[in-house]
Amino acid sequence: MSRRFLGNTKLFPFEVMMQEIPTAVQIAREDRRAFVRYVNLLNRFLREKDLDIIIERVTGEIHNMMFDEFLFKSARHKSDFYTAYNRYITSVGNEKVKNERIAVLYLLSAEERLSNMLRNFAAGKSNSLAGAVGGIGEAGYSLYHTARYILGLPSQICAEDITEDGIISDGVLCILINGLLLAEYGNAALTGEYKKAAQHLKTPHREKSHRYSYKDQAIRVKM
Repeated sequence: MSRRFLGNTKLFPFEVMMQEIPTAVQIAREDRRAFVRYVNLLNRFLREKDLDIIIERVTGEIHNMMFDEFLFKSARHKSDFYTAYNRYITSVGNEKVKNERIAVLYLLSAEERLSNMLRNFAAGKSNSLAGAVGGIGEAGYSLYHTARYILGLPSQICAEDITEDGIISDGVLCILINGLLLAEYGNAALTGEYKKAAQHLKTPHREKSHRYSYKDQAIRVKM
């Protein structure tokens, strides 16, 4: 196991890349710059959502995934996602694509036991994600309820489940966070347009101030 020294800092994604890419991450050499930009976007997203506490858990799991402009659990996950995604695009048209639905397709396609629900949702037959959910396992349960949360439906997933150790495995947590990332940025994140996605991230607010002199002492007044 690689030792990490820069966790929870801006340099952490580069440390992950230097340690993992040559031997583990399934990524072409020419795509490594895209990978770094993706990890930076992911870090900024987590910080904006006040989820700094799980940055190391999420980015530390990336080396077990497959990267191809976006992160996938496996080649099967990628294939099932794009099959459902293309079906969804065909049914609604490019102009009516919703980020939340892209995110749900991503989450459902990560678990093979949710394939029937995935197909129905992509075809617009089950917008409420109705149907039997027995026998989908712990990972499937977390993915299913996160999908419901994204759609604004009653869900058994809460913020404490995401941030508390031992509730959700790091691998599933990584997929959940990437689903939330897609719900926010949609195709901009999915297709590698990280600069476009990053434009929506908040920048630190800098308070304006003026300096005055009072009794030979400089004071700063916030505006």
